[in-house]
Amino acid sequence: MGGSGINIVNHLLRKLPRLANVGVMAEKYDLPKSTAESKLQFWDPQGLGDSTRIESARWIFDNSKENIRRFINSDTVILTAGMGGQSSYTLPFVAQMANEMGVRTIGVVSMPFSFEGTRRQSRANEGLKLSQESIPVLSVINADEVLKRQPPDKLSCRDAFSILDDWMSKTVLLFSDFFPKAS
Repeated sequence: MGGSGINIVNHLLRKLPRLANVGVMAEKYDLPKSTAESKLQFWDPQGLGDSTRIESARWIFDNSKENIRRFINSDTVILTAGMGGQSSYTLPFVAQMANEMGVRTIGVVSMPFSFEGTRRQSRANEGLKLSQESIPVLSVINADEVLKRQPPDKLSCRDAFSILDDWMSKTVLLFSDFFPKAS
C-alpha cells in the first residue's frame, strides 16, 4: 500500500518476475511508479487525497470500499507499507475490511528512519496502534535498526531506503512461504 508498498512490490518483482497475485493500492500520484499487474487507485476525484490525516483517509477509504473488497478477494493478504505517510491510516482500514471478509491478514510494515522527522514518527505510531487492532500477525521493522546492520560507510538516503526495501521484501517472502501457492 502507498509509495513504500509500491517500492516493496517493485523490489519483489525485480527479484521474482513470475510472482503472481501481487497488487498495489495507492493514490493517483503513486500508481505510475508501480510495475504490478493489479493496481487499485483509492477513490479521490481530484487525485490529491491527503490520507496523512485520519479523517481524510477514512473518507477516501469509505468511497473506495467496493473496489477494495473486489481487489482483496483472496484467502490470504500480506499488506506491506511504510508507516508515517498515507498508509498509516489506510492500512488499518483495509486490514479491518479483510478481517470482516474472513481473509487471513498479515502485515509487514516499517517505521520511519529517525531522519524523517517527528511528525512522520508520530503518524507512524498512531497508524501502528490502529493496525495492531486489525492485523493478527504484524511484523514491524524499525528502519534505523536495519541500518545498524550495515557497514559503517556513509550511505545515501536512496541507499538507506533500498536496504529497507530489501529487508521488507525478504520478510514478505518469508510469510508467503507459509501458504500454499495457487494452482
